[in-house]
Amino acid sequence: MDNARRHARICIHLAQREVTEAHGPVADLDATERRWRREDLASAFRDYREIRVQGVGATWREALQDAASRGRFDLTPYDGSLDDARDALARGAIWDFTATPNGTALVGPLAF
Repeated sequence: MDNARRHARICIHLAQREVTEAHGPVADLDATERRWRREDLASAFRDYREIRVQGVGATWREALQDAASRGRFDLTPYDGSLDDARDALARGAIWDFTATPNGTALVGPLAF
């Protein structure tokens, strides 16, 4: 799977999970609540796609490399070491590697 497709699928998965947690099952919602859910889903997808997902890949290494290649993460302070960069991210606790059925994403906060 190419990274553009993986990126879209991961963002969809993360947005659906977030919105389902907030709204509950679709079957339990009335028409107005379903409209709000659709709007929230579109907004969450856009946030993940444009802001929060920094990089994607089949593994955390690929996700971190993707983030670096897209200019979303600078490996220079870590001399290009993915292991050192991952350790620093774990200590910082604002970014997280999130596993999904479509791969792994390096996910950042909604706003910096």
